[in-house]
Amino acid sequence: MLSLRRLPVVAGLGFGLPLVAAVLWNNFADAQKALNPLAATFLLSSELSAWNFGTLGMRIHPEFWRVIFQRTVPMRSATGPS
Repeated sequence: MLSLRRLPVVAGLGFGLPLVAAVLWNNFADAQKALNPLAATFLLSSELSAWNFGTLGMRIHPEFWRVIFQRTVPMRSATGPS
């Protein structure tokens, strides 16, 4: 059993190591993309945030979440699956 003294260390490693790996990989990938003069202006992570996550207005709009819900949550009909 994990002792309470070691829990913060294990939790920190479990969260910290993947975070460090992701940051390092992202920096490496951005450096590689920056070498391409045709793509360096629009393929960097800083330029893709609105594309990846959407704008704030889109993320808080109820219609957006309605569409997401409709496309991801299977609806059950009274007659069973279609």
